[in-house]
Amino acid sequence: MSTNTPTVGLPTPTETFTSNTSLPITRDSDEWGVAESTLQLIYRTSNISLRSLWAVSNPALLARFERRSRDTFGIFPTVIAAEEVPKNITLGTICDKGFPELSEGVRVKIGNVPLPSGYLNAGVDGTRKQGRGRRMFEAIVCRVMIGRSYVMDESETRSDPSTGRRNGIEELSPDYDSILIRPGPTDGDMHALTVSASTPSTLTKGFLPPHTFCQSYILRNGDQVLPMFVCRFEVDTDKDEPLALIPCQNCETNPATIWCAADSAALCPDCDEAHHSVNRLTQRHIRVPINERPREPGPCMVKSELPAELWSDNMGLAVSKDAQKEHFPKSVFDDIRESYKSSIRVARREDPDFERVKENLLSRIKAEDEAIEVVQRMFKDAEEICYRKIADALQKALAMTEAKIGKLIEDEKILQEKVQFLQWSEELLQPYAHILSPPEWLDLWLTHYRMVRKFVLPGASKDAGDRKHEEIKLAGHLAVKEDMSAEKLPPPVR
Repeated sequence: MSTNTPTVGLPTPTETFTSNTSLPITRDSDEWGVAESTLQLIYRTSNISLRSLWAVSNPALLARFERRSRDTFGIFPTVIAAEEVPKNITLGTICDKGFPELSEGVRVKIGNVPLPSGYLNAGVDGTRKQGRGRRMFEAIVCRVMIGRSYVMDESETRSDPSTGRRNGIEELSPDYDSILIRPGPTDGDMHALTVSASTPSTLTKGFLPPHTFCQSYILRNGDQVLPMFVCRFEVDTDKDEPLALIPCQNCETNPATIWCAADSAALCPDCDEAHHSVNRLTQRHIRVPINERPREPGPCMVKSELPAELWSDNMGLAVSKDAQKEHFPKSVFDDIRESYKSSIRVARREDPDFERVKENLLSRIKAEDEAIEVVQRMFKDAEEICYRKIADALQKALAMTEAKIGKLIEDEKILQEKVQFLQWSEELLQPYAHILSPPEWLDLWLTHYRMVRKFVLPGASKDAGDRKHEEIKLAGHLAVKEDMSAEKLPPPVR
């Protein structure tokens, strides 16, 4: 938000931010550089300058965050602008007590997020439109724990009083920590970046780094957010973007990544290949990466209205000739362009120490690869031995199983025959009990008994059968029907 707009959470620039758990950070401290570089990386612009910074040190919030994020994954740094904080909550309260438990959850953005207040919004044609002048923003730099996310559409994250449906966080399963909002059909256009020379109202100072990765999440509770810094920073929208890639001077559509010194032209890879493959003369042109193209020396570090022409390695100063004569008459300065070329040559030169470290790392990597190959061979040999032993054991077990199954089948067949014989023998003598005289029936029964015993018990001796027969005693009354003649009787079985 701009300085002429009431700030949410932070006081006006003339006031001092106060919090029981926050301390002001000076410009020469390491925390200042860390916070400023984090803002530049998240917002993807180098035109960010910190104006005020407070470090948040709250052991209670840190303990809650570590307990909540223990044994989990997905912890990222991000920035929450003051205008994204609910109006009834101040940034000082967040630093002292953390984010409150909200029924709708805590919304955060991860990745390369756009600046708040509509900075660099995409126009109708998808082209970036830059605002002018310096603008002040207030934000809180924090770490967030995303954890396991459930994907939902934006419409599913809102409650519907007409149907009684709750919002996405209230319906979220306990197995998930956050909701990933699925990008809508127009969200991709919001981060598009093209150059349109036919649009006079569009200021295209080059290809600004696009927001290639930006995802919106809804966190389950405030314990998943850990405030790190509270800051007030400034963005100068009129300054050239050092990170920007200029458009290709041939097609004016793609970003230029190659510099041709012979043609003094910045080209994209497609135009470079098309232009320098025409004939042998153009193929001889020396092309370098766009970062190595000749640059304007920039303003003098002493007299900013004059261009820098001289450079001092000892003092690290780029000054004009007038400033050198006036302020550093006895100091040694070199031509800034020659120093620039020399620094590029030195940067390309191979460092012996670096080469030794590189060779050492490569040798260690090679040794590790060889050790991995040896282990893999040993594992393969052991695997083959195990498979071979398992195959032999399976074959032996199969042979033993087949033999035992054959024996069991044979025994089952014999037993089945004996069972069938016993069933036949039990039914054989029943008709003769009422038609034979007692002596004949007893003689027939004894013969049948010996035959059955010999078939069922082949190893039993005859004497054992006789002795058992001698123990049998008959008792009772026998009656023989007189009308039965011997001619009608079936012959006894001998």
